[in-house]
Amino acid sequence: GFTLIELLITIAIAGILAASGTVGYQNYLNGVENFDAENGVRAIYLAQLDYRADSGGYWPTPGGVACGVDDCTSEINTNLFNGVDTLRSDSPFDFTVTSAPMGNGFPSSYTACAHNSVSGQVYLINQNNQLTEPAGCP
Repeated sequence: GFTLIELLITIAIAGILAASGTVGYQNYLNGVENFDAENGVRAIYLAQLDYRADSGGYWPTPGGVACGVDDCTSEINTNLFNGVDTLRSDSPFDFTVTSAPMGNGFPSSYTACAHNSVSGQVYLINQNNQLTEPAGCP
């Protein structure tokens, strides 16, 4: 049979392996969420190109923020992606779009931002497809 020491050592080794596996898995999930958010702002960039081709300016019009709260994911999906849930609503990232007005009433520039309020990670893209990771959303 096994002695008590052998069983305790086996349980300790199993615990160490489980703990390291949990940390590795969490890091993997964080990487996937960051990749998903970066792809989300790139999708907004492409959708804004289509919106501008159809309407002559960027969304939201006439300038300003897309909605009155910190997370405009639902409004962005409705207005830029024709109601398709391109941006995941269960993501830890909140998506916003802000625009600057121009003379004809349509925005001439915009920024799309994805912000994770837990980790603080931010992705920002503009109408020139410049992706940055600033400290926060504008």
